[in-house]
Amino acid sequence: MLVSWKDGTTSYAPLHEMKDAYPVQVAEYATASMISGEPAFKWWVPHVIKKRDRIISKITKGKGKYWTLAQKYGIELPKTVAKALEIDWHTRTMFWRDPIEKEMKNVSVAFKLNDDDSIPVGYKLVTCHMVFVINMIGLVWKACLVIGGHLTDPPVDSICSSVSIGVLQWIVALGQIDLIVPVSLLSCFMMSPCEGHLQQCYHIFLHLKQFNRSHLVFDDAVPDLSDKYFHVCNWSKYYPEAAEAVPPNMPEALGN
Repeated sequence: MLVSWKDGTTSYAPLHEMKDAYPVQVAEYATASMISGEPAFKWWVPHVIKKRDRIISKITKGKGKYWTLAQKYGIELPKTVAKALEIDWHTRTMFWRDPIEKEMKNVSVAFKLNDDDSIPVGYKLVTCHMVFVINMIGLVWKACLVIGGHLTDPPVDSICSSVSIGVLQWIVALGQIDLIVPVSLLSCFMMSPCEGHLQQCYHIFLHLKQFNRSHLVFDDAVPDLSDKYFHVCNWSKYYPEAAEAVPPNMPEALGN
């Protein structure tokens, strides 16, 4: 499928990848181009078009669970800072103001403000908003400043880390079992890797490069396990009062 990207370039992408990433857009394109009856589209396009509104409602924030949740544990849950401060003013409390100020104090070290309020070269303007949460344990009010991640491009390190972890998983599946533990640990962060995970991938690839001709040898001989290596110990003399707790309503044993 020929795809036109945001930067103005065009390239061919596999149909199955476009279907998985943009099912609604591809289905609408196939319907508008009158090719939805082709074998490659006929088996899934009608289903996506039929469920289009439901799919969109699940991925848009306007109909998300958080944005439709008005109360939690009987407490009104604001969606904006202005609404949170308004609730504090009506209740004569500072339950929301305190976590807002605490959050802004913690994240302020990550911000660098320009005098002319201009966007530096290489940076992009994105929006931020507060997410308000109430923890069940202790009914703790919390405020978290989050950024609109859908407005930013994924970092290159994150993409490279995910691809590298996928390659390592295939290497393990093909028989490099000595890498099971480190690759399994990295796989836990495959969906949200960081720069440190990419460095660990480099270390594993360096290990493979240095020991690319090493082999694992297994001894298929049956080991001689004699009973003399296993000692039966009776610990009752050390714990004479220890007894297994048996429920009073326990049924009688059927065997010996």
